[in-house]
Amino acid sequence: YKDFEDETVQFNKLRSDITGASKDTTGLDLYYKYYGQLELLDLRMPIDQHGGVNIDFKWFDSLKSSKIISQHSLAFEKASVLFNISAILSNIASNSIDNDDMKIGYQYFQKSAGILQFILENFLHSPSNDLSQNMVKALQKLMISQAQEIFILRILNDENQLNSIKNSLLARLCKSASEFYRITNDLFDECDAETFDSNWPVYCLLKSQYYSSLANYYQSIHLKETNKIGQSIAYLQLSQENLKDYKKLSSPSSALNSSLVNLIKNHLDLLSNDLKILEKDNDFIYHDIIPNFTSLPEVKLMDSAKNLPLDKEYISQLIGKEIFDRIIPMSIHEQSSMYTEEQAKLLRSENEKCEIADEEFKSTLEFLRLPKSLIELRDIVKYNKDSLNNSNGANNNGDDDDDDDDDIDPRVLSISMEISQTPLDDTKIANKRSEIYSTLQLCDTLLQNEEKQYNENKLKYGINWTQQQFPINISEFRNDVSKIRKSLLDASASDSKIKSIFDSF
Repeated sequence: YKDFEDETVQFNKLRSDITGASKDTTGLDLYYKYYGQLELLDLRMPIDQHGGVNIDFKWFDSLKSSKIISQHSLAFEKASVLFNISAILSNIASNSIDNDDMKIGYQYFQKSAGILQFILENFLHSPSNDLSQNMVKALQKLMISQAQEIFILRILNDENQLNSIKNSLLARLCKSASEFYRITNDLFDECDAETFDSNWPVYCLLKSQYYSSLANYYQSIHLKETNKIGQSIAYLQLSQENLKDYKKLSSPSSALNSSLVNLIKNHLDLLSNDLKILEKDNDFIYHDIIPNFTSLPEVKLMDSAKNLPLDKEYISQLIGKEIFDRIIPMSIHEQSSMYTEEQAKLLRSENEKCEIADEEFKSTLEFLRLPKSLIELRDIVKYNKDSLNNSNGANNNGDDDDDDDDDIDPRVLSISMEISQTPLDDTKIANKRSEIYSTLQLCDTLLQNEEKQYNENKLKYGINWTQQQFPINISEFRNDVSKIRKSLLDASASDSKIKSIFDSF
């Protein structure tokens, strides 16, 4: 400890700095710097209670401030730091809306969602409620929902953008926001209801209904512009239907929902006025059939928000000098990593060579019928040897028979007779080869005629010639003919070699 006393004090100061960090960009940089040092420390020494550095990391559960969680795992420390980074990002994003800087809010909500996604993928077992998989999923989707919402608000609050964008696209953007908030509400339902504010899922459900209503409203405007008055009226009716239950969901005591309820009331007033005017115009002017709003097709989705990954490049700029670089220098760590990788490459290469050699050896044995053919050959040699011994014994006993014939194994005689009685008919093979060559020549001629006819017709009829671009297919057929012709030549050369070998015996 004494050898690294200065480093330890410096590291502890980093952790104490984030304890009282402000929820702005200054506090965010402190968290980023501390997280970067944690990542580097993880490469230097094991931190756990099983033979590593035994340190207690203590955090309060953000959903239950009275509950303290303590673990020896560095992963828990990193996950907790990342969770706070995500919270600060969302706080900055929320404040940017109040300050009319929605571009920053749009970006920071996506960054917050990306960090929560990183926690989901890398830290699976959490001891606290706020870091549980279900809660992190819900919060991550909430960040994406708010990013999508800010993107819409930027358009609605900017008259130039609002006039330049099509109402059909705006309807699709609102539909995506509605779907994001609906999924968030479902994810909150999967969490422990006692660990968070009960108004959160209600707020998400109200938002989902509100943006669904907005989507149908802008779809109605789009249809009105294209003179589909009946469908336009139906979508206005559907927009009203989306918000019919908002009073049951909204709570007068909830400050979270109060501003949203006012938005919904104003929107319903707008719908009511537009619907009266449009129905009156339809009765006196258009006389268009109004379909039942329950049979209308749903507005399609258009997502504008996504997870932005953890900005490791920005973190590396903030870290500065690595605190514990004297324990294991990074250069040695990198060289060790390179050595391990080269070792693995060599092992993989040798294993691949062994597998190929095994396959070749196995194929050779199968082709030569080994070891079965060796056993047959051994039996033949043994049979001939026994026959020769018997013959010599008979002669020594005064046998006058003069037998000059060699005693050959019947199986060898059978194979010999089969080969000798089945001569190689190279004339038949040559005729077959000639037949295939003639077919190829005919195919070549047909392809040339087809291309010639196509070019003549195209020249004759000009733009009225609408046949599919046939020469592309012709080139494919020609490639096939060329491959077959090459195979035929290779086969002919192979046949000649086989015949020369056969004739020599």
